[in-house]
Amino acid sequence: MDFAQSSRSQQLAARLTEFIAERVLAGEADAAERAAAPDQEPATVERLKAEAKAAGLWNLCVRDSERGPGLSFVDYGPLA
Repeated sequence: MDFAQSSRSQQLAARLTEFIAERVLAGEADAAERAAAPDQEPATVERLKAEAKAAGLWNLCVRDSERGPGLSFVDYGPLA
């Protein structure tokens, strides 16, 4: 069985790495939000979700190509 990552999966991995470095890790400074209101989703998390959705990086695990990216397990595994 071929476990090689497709070029599409490799491109998504590069985009995810960039998104995490530039957006998610930068948002760690806002962690005080969670401590201030532990029973609520922090605004930072909601903002990052929206940004990930807009960038096409949300719900990459959805295999149905009409509802998500339709990646195979082999392609999704390294992204998870």
